[in-house]
Amino acid sequence: MAKVWSYRRQTNLPNSVTKYKSLLNTAKTDYHSTEVAESNQRNLFRVVDRLCTPKITHALPAHKDLANSFAKYFSEKITKLRHRLDEVQQSPLCAT
Repeated sequence: MAKVWSYRRQTNLPNSVTKYKSLLNTAKTDYHSTEVAESNQRNLFRVVDRLCTPKITHALPAHKDLANSFAKYFSEKITKLRHRLDEVQQSPLCAT
């Protein structure tokens, strides 16, 4: 039974993905075609610019913010470790 399900899942998945991609591309094409057709000259330039210009995304925060975040994280980490070590040394189980 498991082999039958696995076989069906493997054969249907690529077909479903292909169909999904095709429908998605058709929907995008229809949407953008309608948007271009219904635009006046001013809006048409905005639409074309938005379609042709890639979005700029910043993966990391500004250098200064990133450096400060790292410094704060490691400072807090060291403080916590020192506090834990002090607790362990003061506990009666570790007393010699």
